[in-house]
Amino acid sequence: EVCLEVIEKSEGKTFKIQTKRNDKDYPMHSHDINTAIAGHIFHHTSKDLKVDVHHPDVLLKVEVRKLVNIYSVMIPGPGGMPVGTNGKAMLLLSG
Repeated sequence: EVCLEVIEKSEGKTFKIQTKRNDKDYPMHSHDINTAIAGHIFHHTSKDLKVDVHHPDVLLKVEVRKLVNIYSVMIPGPGGMPVGTNGKAMLLLSG
């Protein structure tokens, strides 16, 4: 229902659902969740929508954890370590 609300409020004509599962014991696979959400959207929307997996107008991201997080806008953070917290040691991991 929340995904449907986001799609209804958006101006886009194409969309994509992208699901990540933190708990791999969840009874549905990520692809099955994507299909179920997209099917619900197609059956209940009043818009003429299409799925575009390469260049969608609206990208809905669904994260299944203890709670389910749904978002369509990513705000990039500054990245890296906070100034002054890094030391002079380095670790190289491979394999």
